[in-house]
Amino acid sequence: MSKAIGPGRIGSVRRFIKILSELVATLPSTEEKQKIFDSLVALTNYLQSAKQNLAQIPTRDDMQQLTIVLEQFERLITRAEDNPLISKALGVEKKNKKKKASLYCAFLYSFVYFILFQVRYLEWSFFCWS
Repeated sequence: MSKAIGPGRIGSVRRFIKILSELVATLPSTEEKQKIFDSLVALTNYLQSAKQNLAQIPTRDDMQQLTIVLEQFERLITRAEDNPLISKALGVEKKNKKKKASLYCAFLYSFVYFILFQVRYLEWSFFCWS
């Protein structure tokens, strides 16, 4: 702790001036103060922008009606898959057709790949034995 500064003590006055000078030396310059101010303004702008963006994000409560509509649409699509009249009106195809076609395509692709592999193997083995 520092000693009390009293009247008539020259050393105490010099010590006070020294401490006050050191304190003044630690203060920011005008440029540093402006940089700090600009940084705070940028931070404030960013936080205001984030606040506005957060306010624009919908909540589950806001989307309750959309959830109901999506469920109704899903039920309609399910009905359309079973009813040919509704499926033609909506342009929905039955799932079974797609599965059969994709299985057929997968089988065909595998078969062609197998044949090509066999041909390459035969060509390779022919060159190896020659």
